[in-house]
Amino acid sequence: MIRHSAETKAAALTLIQQKGVQKTHEETGLSVQTLYKWKRDNEAKSSAKNTDKLFEVQSLLNDDTIVERIKRLETENSRLAEQNLKLRKVLQSLLED
Repeated sequence: MIRHSAETKAAALTLIQQKGVQKTHEETGLSVQTLYKWKRDNEAKSSAKNTDKLFEVQSLLNDDTIVERIKRLETENSRLAEQNLKLRKVLQSLLED
């Protein structure tokens, strides 16, 4: 069994994305079976990474601390918006005088 370097595999996967398996085989001499296996393994790895990220986001959204912080920030934002409006009114009245 031939062992290929990580660089060879990465380059082949890039070519597969650009040109397809058959063209990559013709240009590199790597077997079609090897290229399809690498492609399948890479797609499975990408899918697993996406699934991990989804679970991470879901766990953050379910975290009570985050929900409480968002509520506090929304309350503070409303308060600051009201203060901003009051200051604008005061400034406008001072400019009119």
